[in-house]
Amino acid sequence: MMRRIAYVFLTLLLISIAGIYWLTATQSGLDFVLKQAQQQLPELSVESGEGQLAGRLKLKNIQYKPDSGMQVELQSLDLDWLPWALLSGQLLMNQLHLSGLELTAAQEEKITEETD
Repeated sequence: MMRRIAYVFLTLLLISIAGIYWLTATQSGLDFVLKQAQQQLPELSVESGEGQLAGRLKLKNIQYKPDSGMQVELQSLDLDWLPWALLSGQLLMNQLHLSGLELTAAQEEKITEETD
């Protein structure tokens, strides 16, 4: 019985490691993450992505247009970073190149109160 539990645990561990590797180190993993992000955040639009989450990453035509707050448009983002450094509380980047960055502050609506 213990041997069977050990096999199940080992199998689940290997599947988890393979899944994490796929998400962070492959083009199809990046495509999946971008698709999920855009489904969860309808305000976000990314035309294309190239590379991998854990390492070199290039995104093109990124738009974030929330109903309220700052709107962001970016022609391209080229990032080469070390995501594992986040585990030690550091953000380490070898390269960050932004092209065509445009920030637009949302217009605040005026709220008027009528008094009697």
